[in-house]
Amino acid sequence: GMHSQLRYGVQLEVVLRDQFVDQPGPLPDQHPAQVVITLGEPTARGGAIPDLTSAALTLAKQAAARFGAATGYVAAGRDGFQPFLSPYEDRVRSDPFRRPRLDRVTRGAHWGTFLSGRHLQQVGGLEALRNLGLFHAVEPLAGPPGELVWAQLTPDPYRVDQALLDRMAGALAPVMP
Repeated sequence: GMHSQLRYGVQLEVVLRDQFVDQPGPLPDQHPAQVVITLGEPTARGGAIPDLTSAALTLAKQAAARFGAATGYVAAGRDGFQPFLSPYEDRVRSDPFRRPRLDRVTRGAHWGTFLSGRHLQQVGGLEALRNLGLFHAVEPLAGPPGELVWAQLTPDPYRVDQALLDRMAGALAPVMP
């Protein structure tokens, strides 16, 4: 799909044909999906728009569950981005063309991250994820092809500092790019 520069608003990217996975997905071409949502900067006049953030989060969860996402993330407040790179991948200088399979490795540490069953196995399971005490929310989502979990660092996507993202990356090192 096309990438656009955004300042305010929401950008949604649902990649339905991702070849970087082992297991067939529920889509006609047998590929799982990847869901990416980027929330623009808070508006100049009043900060973040709670209804917009809530709607984007609901949409991300529904899309991830419906399309059987292998992984995905929701991030906020980025002016622009490199095509094909998540904010985390950009920061750690990950090569998008040498990316490991997305059912083994996530797109990095972000405000909200979708983890598949295979990711969970690598980090010790759902309870181990909850027991880290790092996430504001750890929510199992229903949908094909199996286990999918939403892990959210804070209530507000605009209030995530780099130290918290670094702690998440360290705690989930086996599934970081």
